[in-house]
Amino acid sequence: MIRPAALALMLSSAPAAAEPLRNIPNASLEAANIVLAASAEAARARKLNVCIVVLDEAARFVAGQCMDGTPNASFEVAMAKAKHSANFRRPSKLQEDLLMTKGALAILAIPGMMPLEGGLQLVAGDRTAGSVGVSGGPSDQDGEIAAAGVKAFQDLLAKDK
Repeated sequence: MIRPAALALMLSSAPAAAEPLRNIPNASLEAANIVLAASAEAARARKLNVCIVVLDEAARFVAGQCMDGTPNASFEVAMAKAKHSANFRRPSKLQEDLLMTKGALAILAIPGMMPLEGGLQLVAGDRTAGSVGVSGGPSDQDGEIAAAGVKAFQDLLAKDK
């Protein structure tokens, strides 16, 4: 049983402890829609039909879209690329490069690993605020399309300063 004095101490310290959490960046729905629009524009410029997924910092779904004619598996692959970037806090291409250049097959055994280009973090300051994953085209072009979404996110942050 918690004593009243201990409960009062815990409750009185809660707001001070929670204060820094208010400043943690996150990929909002507004930001996700901007990322989606920029990525979709980049895909159309390449005449590619892709799925684009935006996740928050905890790899939870915020928004996504699949363009007409996108292969059926592309949504799941885009989700996996975005989750990889959010959870590992690095581009999915990094592990693709390790696999291809060093033959690092052990990375395939790591849960949540998606070693294909097309997953990038959305970074705000020094924190990962979310991620974007793209699938449906060749992986190098998926990466370029995701990078267009990242640039739009960075432009949004710069505008808000």
